[in-house]
Amino acid sequence: MDSPAVAVATTALADRCRVSTQTVLLAATAAVLGSYSGHNTAVLQLIAVNRHDERSRRLIAAMAENALFAVDSGTGSFEELVRRTFLVGMNAYRHAQYDPLAMDEVLEEAKAASGGELDLSCFFNDKRMHDRWPGLPATDGSAEQLRALTEKTEVSCVGVWERQDATFFVHTAYEPDTCLLHLMADTRLVPRPEIERLLRSFETLLVESVAGTVALETLR
Repeated sequence: MDSPAVAVATTALADRCRVSTQTVLLAATAAVLGSYSGHNTAVLQLIAVNRHDERSRRLIAAMAENALFAVDSGTGSFEELVRRTFLVGMNAYRHAQYDPLAMDEVLEEAKAASGGELDLSCFFNDKRMHDRWPGLPATDGSAEQLRALTEKTEVSCVGVWERQDATFFVHTAYEPDTCLLHLMADTRLVPRPEIERLLRSFETLLVESVAGTVALETLR
């Protein structure tokens, strides 16, 4: 989805809540995922920068460790979710470096305790190197102008894969004047027409949250 309206609305919410635009987009991902899945807790893996020590910085190899993020996405307002997301996200990134064998043990213990498989196949990754969009279209911040801006939104399919290890993966790409939001989804669980509807629900949630308070319960 190519949406200048999302970029403008996300920036306004980030300023209002005093957080990064990444935090707002992560909160929106949690809200959309929680609403679609019917769960009050959204669980995502965050792609983390984790070369924090000298040993790992000198490693010439792929090194992928994800931060585990779980937030209440079903109660309160969206702005309250944004603020919760900031605290939970910071804690998730803080603990994103770990012994993978120890993690396997923790997951096995959790599996045994719950009596079922853990689904950790939903991801979020903000790939932008800049937190803000310097070339945003000028608006007065009113709901009317933001809603009018959604008429410029374009949704397209950029690729398909026969197999992936994720069922729901949101990531961003950078342009200076618009938000490029990608959703890769397993079509066995999320039919193709639903993918566009979910992308547009991101936009609606963010735009309407700038216009007024959006109760998360109304998204169910």
